[in-house]
Amino acid sequence: MNDLKTLEGFLNALDGQIEGAKLLVDDAPAFLAATKAIEKLLAEDWPALENDLRGENLSAENQQWLLRLLESINALENKTRARLAWSEDFEAHMRRAMETTS
Repeated sequence: MNDLKTLEGFLNALDGQIEGAKLLVDDAPAFLAATKAIEKLLAEDWPALENDLRGENLSAENQQWLLRLLESINALENKTRARLAWSEDFEAHMRRAMETTS
C-alpha cells in the first residue's frame, strides 16, 4: 500500500475510540455516542482503506495491530453484553420482589 500513514492514522483513531468507549460502559448515553463514533469511523474510512489493501501485503506489525483491535472490539462487545445481562437480571429481580410484596 502506498499510503501506510493513512492506515496507521486509521488504526490509531480506531484504537483511541475503542479505548475511550471502554471507559464509558457504565454511562449509557456517553457509551452510545462512543459506539456510534466507532461505527461511523468503520463505515466511512475502512472501505477505502480495505480497497487499497487488496493485493498488498500488510506488515506483520500492522496485522498484529488489526488483530488486537478486533480483540478489543470483541472485548468491548462482551462488556456491553455483560452489562445488559446484569441490567436485565436486576430488573427481573425487582419485578419479582415487587410481586411478592403486593
